[in-house]
Amino acid sequence: MWCFERNRWKCLVHFQKRYLQDIRAKKGDNIILMGSPGAGKTSVGRILGRYLQREVIDIDDDVLEKVWRMTVAEKLSQVGSDGFVEVEGQALLQFFPSKAVVSLSGSNPMHTAAMDHTRSLGTVVYLDVADEEILNRLAAMKVNRIVGQNEGKR
Repeated sequence: MWCFERNRWKCLVHFQKRYLQDIRAKKGDNIILMGSPGAGKTSVGRILGRYLQREVIDIDDDVLEKVWRMTVAEKLSQVGSDGFVEVEGQALLQFFPSKAVVSLSGSNPMHTAAMDHTRSLGTVVYLDVADEEILNRLAAMKVNRIVGQNEGKR
């Protein structure tokens, strides 16, 4: 999806209706949203879920935190970045959604087996957002659950 609007809602207008109709026709497929942290995966996922009348699943909030019984930030702090990518990937390998819009975490692509599994679950859509915009969004969000975010800082 190419969109140069600041407002994510306006970006959806640019998302071609034909593409959405094609996705709707593939009733067994999930729509998997991936992109950098702050790209808008969760926001776009909610919009698409409403439009397509599908369940919306945020990997961090709806899957990982329930499996681990702790927040993503707590797990990241507990196991470190490398360990986090591995345990996150293992959890994703056990994930089998049906007819849903799924928002991946920003670090899911770092686990090869998990991404192979994810591709088998449906149509993967990469949200491409300019680096400067990502940095602005992350600063506004004040997130503390991004793999590698604080590495090198002492």
